[in-house]
Amino acid sequence: SDFNDSLVFQYLKNTHKHFKKSKRGQHDCICMFNMMKRCTRDPCTQVHSTMPYLWEINYNENFLRLSYEQSDHLERLFCHPAQDKAEFPPLPSNVRHHSRYEQLRNVLSSSESWQVDMETMKISSGSSSIVIRRLSTPSDITYDLRVASRWIWYWCDDNGSWKPYTHGDNNKYFVVALSDHLEYHMHFSNEFHFFVKVGGQHYDIDTREMTQKNIITGKIRKIRRRPACTVLEDKETSFDRMFTKLPKDKNNDLSKVNEQYLFHGTKHSVIDLICSENLDWRLFGRNVGNAYGQGTYFANNAKLSDSYSKTDDSGLRAMFIVYVLVGTMTVGNRSMEFPPTNTTTGRCFDSTCNDRHDSTIIVKYNKDEYYPAYLVKYRTA
Repeated sequence: SDFNDSLVFQYLKNTHKHFKKSKRGQHDCICMFNMMKRCTRDPCTQVHSTMPYLWEINYNENFLRLSYEQSDHLERLFCHPAQDKAEFPPLPSNVRHHSRYEQLRNVLSSSESWQVDMETMKISSGSSSIVIRRLSTPSDITYDLRVASRWIWYWCDDNGSWKPYTHGDNNKYFVVALSDHLEYHMHFSNEFHFFVKVGGQHYDIDTREMTQKNIITGKIRKIRRRPACTVLEDKETSFDRMFTKLPKDKNNDLSKVNEQYLFHGTKHSVIDLICSENLDWRLFGRNVGNAYGQGTYFANNAKLSDSYSKTDDSGLRAMFIVYVLVGTMTVGNRSMEFPPTNTTTGRCFDSTCNDRHDSTIIVKYNKDEYYPAYLVKYRTA
C-alpha cells in the first residue's frame, strides 16, 4: 500500500492533542511558566523554582528544600540509572548557618552521616530514616516546552549494566523511540502493562512494578526511569546578559518564516549519521539529482519521498519527517550552490523549489534551518 502522508500528520496532530491530558496530576511539580517568567497564576498550585529539578526532605509532614549544592549532587547521581545508594551530601559550609536552612540543619544534625536510597527515596542512618522527594518540571511527553523534563527508560542486562530502550514492535507499529513510548504510555494509558517485541522476543513491561518479563521464558528484569542530566556547572552564567534585545524596527516578519513538516526518504546505513550530524548531502552523498539546486532535498508528499527510501534486510523502509524553515522560495536549477538574491527584499531567497506556485520539492542549503523531528520505519505491501 502507498505511504499515506495525511495519516502520518493526523497521528502527530492527535498526539499533540493529548499532551495536556495526562492522567497524572501536575500539582507536585515545578512550574514551567515561572521558569520562563510567564506565570500569571495567583496563587500558583505548583512549586516555583529557578531550576527544572528540586530535592526536598520531609520534616513534620512538610518538605524542606535542600541547598542548591545538595540538589545538584543528588541530581547528578540520580541521572545515572546504575546509581541506587550513595552518601547523602551534608550542608555546605557557606550556607550551614543561614537562617533559611535552620530546620534542615537541625534534622541532619541528629547523625554525622546519612545514606540515600534513590529507589525507596529515603535517607537513613542506623535505625532512623527520613523520606525525601525529587520535584521536576512536567515530562516533555506532556508539554512541548524547552523547560519540560526529559525522561529515559532503562533495562538491566545479565551483567548488571543498564541499557536505554531504543526500538521495538508494538502491535502493528514499529516503535523507533521505545523509551519515549513507555513515557507516553505511563502518562496517558490506564493500563500498567505494555507489550512489545524486541529482537524477536516478546516482553511484558510493567510500569507499576518496574519490571520487564520475557513472555516465553518468564525471565524478569528490572527497569528504571531516570531523567536526562541538566545540571549546570556554573549557575552564575546568565544568558540574558550574553545577548542584546533586537530593536522593534529590526524584527523580521515571522509570518514569512513559513515553517513546515516535510519528508525525506533515506537508506538505513546513514540514519545514525543523520541523527548525529543532521541531513547534509555533502556528508552523505546525493540520493537524488540536483535539478533544483545543490542542497538537501525535501518533499511535501510522502509518496514522492518514499521513492527515494531504501528497504533493509527485514523489509523495513525509512523516512524522516523534518521540521523545515522554508521561508521564501524561488525555482532552482542544477547550477545553484546557494539561493539567488530576492530583488524585492535585497536578501537571498531561503529555499529553492521545483515550481513557484505548486511546489512539491523544497531544497535547503543551510542545515541550521531544518532538523529531523521524527523517523518513520514502515513496510509497503
